Amino acid sequence: MTLTVVDERYQHYDEAYFQDGSQRGTQYRGYKEGARRNRTYFEVAETIIKCFRPKRALEIGCATGIVVKHLNDLGVEAHGIDVSQWAIDNREHPNVILSGAESMPYDDNYFDVVYSVHSLEHLPTDIKDAAFTEMTRVCRTGIQFHMLPIIGNGPYVGDTFQHLINLRSDPSHNLLFNKEWWIKQWSAHGWRDTGMQIAFVHDSEHFELTLCQYILSQQNLSDEQIQRVLQHDISVAYGLNQALHGKPPPGLDVHIAALCDKVRGPITPPSDRDAPVNYLETAAVKQVRNEAERLRAAYDEVLKSTSWRITTPLRALRRWLKV
Repeated sequence: MTLTVVDERYQHYDEAYFQDGSQRGTQYRGYKEGARRNRTYFEVAETIIKCFRPKRALEIGCATGIVVKHLNDLGVEAHGIDVSQWAIDNREHPNVILSGAESMPYDDNYFDVVYSVHSLEHLPTDIKDAAFTEMTRVCRTGIQFHMLPIIGNGPYVGDTFQHLINLRSDPSHNLLFNKEWWIKQWSAHGWRDTGMQIAFVHDSEHFELTLCQYILSQQNLSDEQIQRVLQHDISVAYGLNQALHGKPPPGLDVHIAALCDKVRGPITPPSDRDAPVNYLETAAVKQVRNEAERLRAAYDEVLKSTSWRITTPLRALRRWLKV
């Protein structure tokens, strides 16, 4: 199914926008070929599966749909929409269609996860509310997971005026606000900030995925969902430490190993081999929270002594442990 986009504003997203962004104020260069080789897009797909385990996922502003392709290749029914005719003409998967977020051809509550990678900031102001309504309609009981430039987070801390000037070199950057503004907009549609953040290995100040994101739900996350995100973030932090230093910094290996054990929990409770799985999940999360205060001192030491690429996921993990 395809839709016809008649809004002239969308003509901005032509071949030059993606293939030679210097003509349109973007950093894109040879997007079509580059996206296929880009490890970050594959990591986004892997991470969505690992943390959310969706049956169906929808990407808003998917461009040619490389993440959509990866998700389908990995067994998830993924769909994507974009307003660029060039992107649709060069789409990577048949589930990528021409459509705006303000009017989508999907059934109510069809998706488990609606996500985006640097696209919501492009929503025209006058269709913003309609887009939020539509994204809610197609995923009312699932997860909203969006990564985008957020003023005051990641590389956009400090001189707000200069950040806005830089970001608006692309004239299609319409919604450039802080996280509080975004959460307020979504809360009008029943969504709540989960307080969780997902760390990415293949992150940089160009992608700014780890610190510039939010995960929303209309109901409390289950213990199992919380554990999956925590386990993922721990794995990222541990892996980056090993990549940078060959082994975790002194002391961190012990604390990460201990925290991993707390999150995973025992295979069965020592006192009751027949206890239900729910008990294990709840106990594991409680152990993480109870242990958080002692672990923060260890994280503080690491945050002061390691580079940006390792502190990014550790900061995301530490922020959640404060809850």
